[in-house]
Amino acid sequence: MTSNESYRVYKILNELRENVGDSEFGYRVQGLFAATLVCLGMKILEIKPQGHPDVIGMKENEIINFEVEAVLGKSKERVVDKEDIKAIKPHNKNEKGYIAVLYCRFPPKWLLIDYNRLKRRVSERISIITMECLSDKDFSNEFTGCFYKLILSNASRLFTFTFHLLRNKALEGVKLI
Repeated sequence: MTSNESYRVYKILNELRENVGDSEFGYRVQGLFAATLVCLGMKILEIKPQGHPDVIGMKENEIINFEVEAVLGKSKERVVDKEDIKAIKPHNKNEKGYIAVLYCRFPPKWLLIDYNRLKRRVSERISIITMECLSDKDFSNEFTGCFYKLILSNASRLFTFTFHLLRNKALEGVKLI
């Protein structure tokens, strides 16, 4: 990812947030997250606009639960919510769970943090830097790269991608890249 690509993605995300507001932006981030998973070859089983977990995917007979959120503006930390941790907790050896955080400052990036790295940090305030240290680096980097491709290849029509459209396309397995 070049700094030019990072800047373009940063500008596009900020324009989208300014045009739709923080709440709708959160829903669209969730939809874009699911669309990115599809591009990485994951089958999306469920996307919940309300409730936990936000997204449930399957890859190679493994169920993966995700809680998705965006860190906006000047915020540089978040509290690990008990309900989020409970939602991503694996219940058997064929399950995984991640908190997925889109850091919307420059350069935008996804931080995907495995349940096992967070389970003892419930109700703690965690800085973006700590989240980055806890994240699965390979998965986060691969995910961010695919997310950039998704955003840049759909830049001219991204504003028309509502949560419901993104949700339906992801559930159908339609790749948007």
